[in-house]
Amino acid sequence: MAGVELNLSANAPEQPPTGFAERAFAEYHLYDLGRKTTLRNNETKQIQFINLWDIPYTIEYLFAAETMRDFRPRRFGAKPMEESGSQPLKVVATVENKKANGLGIPLPAGTVRMYQEDREKTDRLIGEDRIDHTPKDEKVRLTVGRAFDVVGQRTVESANQINPKTFTQNIRVQIRNHKPEPIMVVVKETLMGHLNWTVEQTSEAYQKIDFQTIEYRFNLAGNTEKTIRYRVRYDQTQW
Repeated sequence: MAGVELNLSANAPEQPPTGFAERAFAEYHLYDLGRKTTLRNNETKQIQFINLWDIPYTIEYLFAAETMRDFRPRRFGAKPMEESGSQPLKVVATVENKKANGLGIPLPAGTVRMYQEDREKTDRLIGEDRIDHTPKDEKVRLTVGRAFDVVGQRTVESANQINPKTFTQNIRVQIRNHKPEPIMVVVKETLMGHLNWTVEQTSEAYQKIDFQTIEYRFNLAGNTEKTIRYRVRYDQTQW
């Protein structure tokens, strides 16, 4: 099993012995190990694929509520307010697999470990994630972990029946940044893609990603919070 190590520090150590050499073959990529290694009977060994230092990257804080249920307003009576509860945001690092960044090679699927230097000049493991096969010049998105100081909450404030086939939901999303520095936040909202939907009102501009996903992107200053409100209209027209 091959692994990739990305070090976000600026000081590179001595390079390890020759690793893997990549070569194309038909529609595949082969990786030849440039040194000898031993494999005992019934043994599984993990071999480092590449070890890269001072890699340019960007950090985003992702909020995607985990309690989005396909619920509709009751025909009689009001639907009670539904909240997701406070959730820590995911910390996502994005690296461009380009030659200018010290990469620019086909990356095989496997585990990526990320290190960062602390104030004592010690490299510490900050997270690991698995990636799929990634061609050169594509982006690699790595989930580092969960933020301690950035939380979000999603609330369905109201759900209203317009007619037997049409209803609306009023959604509120709150993001609170308790860190002293500004951050980039991505709010991913999953809508009911099996219905026809329209965002009728929104407090912020959004981007439609696919048939059931919209995203809000914004910078959030340190020790502040932001509230997004939008209303989505669903039409239960049969396909």
